[in-house]
Amino acid sequence: LSPHPVANAASLRDLPQRLGGWSSSGPTVPPGRWWEGADDEAFRVFVCPGYEPIEASIAWYAVQQQGRELVNHRVNALSRLSSTTSVHLGSGQSADINLVRGKLGGRERIGLFWYEIDGHIVAKGETAKLLTFWHSLRWRRNDGLIVVLLSDPGDPEARQLEGLKELSAQLHAALAR
Repeated sequence: LSPHPVANAASLRDLPQRLGGWSSSGPTVPPGRWWEGADDEAFRVFVCPGYEPIEASIAWYAVQQQGRELVNHRVNALSRLSSTTSVHLGSGQSADINLVRGKLGGRERIGLFWYEIDGHIVAKGETAKLLTFWHSLRWRRNDGLIVVLLSDPGDPEARQLEGLKELSAQLHAALAR
């Protein structure tokens, strides 16, 4: 029983340009493919007064298979530099996601990343793999996405982390629509 591809309700490129107090000038195009085999990708740079710009990269898979996987070698550098943090999603809900601190691409960065499987936020790659495997068996679907937010640390770094968490909650709500 192999999983069936799931149709995405809307392209990730159609994400709103304004999320709360954050705005983007629209989709940006990075060189080459960002996430191997993704069915849809979006890249934005969000700005908000008082914070460093935040680069948002999102990749979605309609179906995963060998060589086209949500959790793959590209996330290893992020995982090595990450710890878990909590983000408030609104209406009393919160979720654990990954907080990244360290040198990426030759410069100091701070960021957040997580997976979304069937609308549920998942921090760890191992959990994302198990959840997609379970969905494959139960509902014959294993679609999912990864969201990566990165920025310069800012001064103070704690303030930039507040901005990252605020944008992550806004982005999660926009992806759920």
